[in-house]
Amino acid sequence: MQELIGPIIGSWLPVLLMVMGFGTLYLVLDRAEKAFEKGKRSPFPQEFLRGPGHSLYKQIENLRVDFMGWLMGVMIMPVILMLVPLSQAYVSGKPVSIGLWAMVAFVWAAAMIWLSRKAIETFRTIRQLRLGYEGEVGVGQELNLLMLRGYRVYHDFPANQFNVDHVVIGPTGVFAVETKARSKPVNGGGKRDATVVCHGDHLAFPNGSDYASVEQALRQASWMSKWLTSAVGDKVQVKAALVIPGWFVERRKIGDVLVFNAKESEKAITGYAGPRLSAEMIQRIAHQVEAKCRDVAPRSFRQSARKAG
Repeated sequence: MQELIGPIIGSWLPVLLMVMGFGTLYLVLDRAEKAFEKGKRSPFPQEFLRGPGHSLYKQIENLRVDFMGWLMGVMIMPVILMLVPLSQAYVSGKPVSIGLWAMVAFVWAAAMIWLSRKAIETFRTIRQLRLGYEGEVGVGQELNLLMLRGYRVYHDFPANQFNVDHVVIGPTGVFAVETKARSKPVNGGGKRDATVVCHGDHLAFPNGSDYASVEQALRQASWMSKWLTSAVGDKVQVKAALVIPGWFVERRKIGDVLVFNAKESEKAITGYAGPRLSAEMIQRIAHQVEAKCRDVAPRSFRQSARKAG
């Protein structure tokens, strides 16, 4: 029996020690957090408004955790695999067979390939999401300047299974603003490589046409109009807008979507010749939008996060 139990204990001992280490660290951190909160409560009485790119930022945070997990796997897996046969040999007093070493080598190679691929895929997704996030932040900062003109600006409006990047409410109407951050090609064409041509129903970039973004902006504005009409109790028209940060926009045909770059935001919104909104209607619409966007829980105290959740 001793000969049977010994190798089993030896094989699982490294894993057991690792689990115990992580468990101890968790308990220590939990105790430290409770000590920080003891006798204190959060100074924030309500949730915060969403900032530009809030949903993308949360996705990036989650993926960063996943990425670190894949990297830890790459570093830890060889150690675990090496310790298993070595521990077994130490406990049993017998040399490790060539077959076992071959099996360990095979498992190590397969694990390294799988973990590395997952890490690379996650890294690429983070980079792509970061481009979108930075685009929304940049456009959001430009749109925020409209508040100096009496407009209400909200970001990352949560809808049904999607988010409206920005909602602008003011005398010239309600705007559902979609941001599309797109990298520029490097072909030595200067301004030509950084110009997008608007043909009304689609955008023409140097490396291809984009119909989907215009259709998406129209869908979101239509949904926003129906939702606000129901929430406010009066007909609310919402204008679709599409912002391409960092690109020169050449408008050859005016369609149902306002298309402009971030620097043109103020001119495009304040100069729109749509139905005018009264101050009372602006307030009613803003009240409904703000109620949906104010859902970001403060995180300095755990109880505030649980309350918001």
